[in-house]
Amino acid sequence: MILNLALYLESNQYIDTTQDFENKFITRIKADGGTFENYNCLNTTLLGLGGTQNFASKYQRTDLFADESISITQVIQDVKDISKIFTDFSKTFTIPATSENNRLFKHYYNYDIDNGFDARIKINAYIEINAVRFNTGKVKLEGVDLKDNKPYAYRITYFGNTVNLKDLIGEDKLNALDLSAYNQVYNATNVLSKFQLNPTTNDVIVPFISHTNRYYYDSSSGHAENDNNLYYQSGSGHHHGLLWSDLKYAIRLNNIIQAIGTKYGLTFSTDFFNSSNLDYYNLFMWLHRAKGDVQGADSAIKPPVIINTWSGTGVISYFSSNSNLVVNETTNAGNVILNTVTASTSDYKISAYRNGELFYQSNTLNGNQTLDLGLFDVAQYTFYIQSQVIISISLSLDLPRYDYPDNPSSIVYDNYNTGSFNTNNNFVFDIAQQVPEIKVIDFLTGIFKMFNLTAYLENGIVVVKTLNDFYATSNVYDITKYISIDTKAVNVALPYKQIEFGYEDTKELLALKHNQQFNYEWGTELFNESPEIDGEIYKVTLPFSHFKYERLYDINGNVLKNIQWGYSATDNFNAATGNYESALCKPLLFYPILQTGISMSFKPTLTTHQEITSYVLPSNSRSLSSSTSTSNINFKAELNEWTNTNNFTGTLFDLYYKDYIMHVFNPKNRLTILKAYLPLSVLLNFKLNDRMKINDRLFLINKITTNLTKGESNIELLNEL
Repeated sequence: MILNLALYLESNQYIDTTQDFENKFITRIKADGGTFENYNCLNTTLLGLGGTQNFASKYQRTDLFADESISITQVIQDVKDISKIFTDFSKTFTIPATSENNRLFKHYYNYDIDNGFDARIKINAYIEINAVRFNTGKVKLEGVDLKDNKPYAYRITYFGNTVNLKDLIGEDKLNALDLSAYNQVYNATNVLSKFQLNPTTNDVIVPFISHTNRYYYDSSSGHAENDNNLYYQSGSGHHHGLLWSDLKYAIRLNNIIQAIGTKYGLTFSTDFFNSSNLDYYNLFMWLHRAKGDVQGADSAIKPPVIINTWSGTGVISYFSSNSNLVVNETTNAGNVILNTVTASTSDYKISAYRNGELFYQSNTLNGNQTLDLGLFDVAQYTFYIQSQVIISISLSLDLPRYDYPDNPSSIVYDNYNTGSFNTNNNFVFDIAQQVPEIKVIDFLTGIFKMFNLTAYLENGIVVVKTLNDFYATSNVYDITKYISIDTKAVNVALPYKQIEFGYEDTKELLALKHNQQFNYEWGTELFNESPEIDGEIYKVTLPFSHFKYERLYDINGNVLKNIQWGYSATDNFNAATGNYESALCKPLLFYPILQTGISMSFKPTLTTHQEITSYVLPSNSRSLSSSTSTSNINFKAELNEWTNTNNFTGTLFDLYYKDYIMHVFNPKNRLTILKAYLPLSVLLNFKLNDRMKINDRLFLINKITTNLTKGESNIELLNEL
């Protein structure tokens, strides 16, 4: 069966459909829906063009070699690599260097062309089979082949437009996200307030996790000042208890996920990411970037505070939420200038962050200043100020650009200003500065691994489901008569003898002692059917910390108390560093639970203490009672820290991996490999959660690789048991 195959690429040629301007200006108007150097100007007036301009998206059909073999592999989760999330992809193939393809790729073989094709960026594309769209995605140019010093063929790779998150997110870290709406003043009053909030209705709380001091409970008398005893005694002379500055804030995990969606223009479905899914929604992340005290809280000059009163509009940039400058075009017309105006003679500093990374840091300043910030690239910039005392100050920002189309050789400036504002004498716990250091893509991948999630794009929405839910609904396609009988193999389904599920960092004090005592890492599940099974060990490791928490006993009488806490320290009782090679800490996820009806001593200062009767405890289980919920974030069913029972059986492995793993480990399971010539009614409509029927048996799809020129599919199937 020969198919009529067509590949369309989004035209990256610059055109002007209205007027004949200077060539330099023409190069800024693209035929992609009105994009002006990534600045959205669809149905808007462009730089004094005089009227509204509309540009239609343009896809150009490529020329193909008549005998080139083009194959697309479709897979959602490969049984041979169960921890990865896949998208559709092709092997690298070639297309001829015809005049049309040369135009599409801007004669990439020619080094001397200015503003040529950028092969680092994938371009939008789609594939048609017999004039019906088969797949939408992107194409990456790999290189050009030359013969006799003339271009012969372009080597390209096609990627299905499922979820190309790594390309979209890049190397950004979590501190590039805009979480400023959740910033908190860091002082004893606010910490105590968040320490007693109900986490079910609040997105920022303070859990009882100590970053430095080790606490205990002893109701006997005679304890000294500044002791770490949590027992409350009224009166003076024994100001002991929980010191407020030993605590840090935590934020709901869902707020981070939604911030990722907002920053990168992703709309996640609510199949998994929703407030009714309490296994997910009740999770929080501890805001513990580095060991010990909150970074900068004890600094003589106050730590940086975000500047969020910017206003103004411009062509090449704009401010988002009055705090983040989004630059859509490199300021190659000149350096960006920041002007400060203040009557105060007190010291202050200005800093700027580019996509969450420090970009500019001033020296100690006072009075009015003009600061040269250098060239700005396409990125998001956030500005901070720090001062010794409260000062009144105003800032203005000048971004240079060429004056198109009026006078292309002239430079004009987009201006933004803050108006006059007062710096903050309180230390603001800026989440962007305190969030653990991890790449956004690694963090998101960790969440997907944690719950065995799969994702695909549907009508512009990133559909996120557990693998179980993904396979729960499907269609059945009978492909019996389309199978080629001359090629078939039945292989072992899983090439592993054991799968290990765990966390990257389990070196917190109690977890480490558990590892030493029981000779396996806290919360880790080792799954194997039999020690006699041959194969390798496969590891699914989350890039997070995982604590073992402690419920306290009263030393006086060994009475169990309703106080559970976490201790971020190593086995030598030093403040934990997370990865133990630097001072930076890995993200810690946990369930916060409000506990009431207790008595605990809390120290708002070093020389005062007060009794509190409620607090937020950290937990690995969603509930403190297995009759309410057995869900927990261990992979292995451990003894619960609160109840000391083993009936919290709803582990990550049991709820999200067991069905799939038990299926592929089943001795009756096989990986059947066959060749088929699927009709277009199947090829254009099947989804990877559908079942294939052969004679009287149903199979799950593991992987399908289709030669789009021959209509031949190599199919890997798992028999449904």
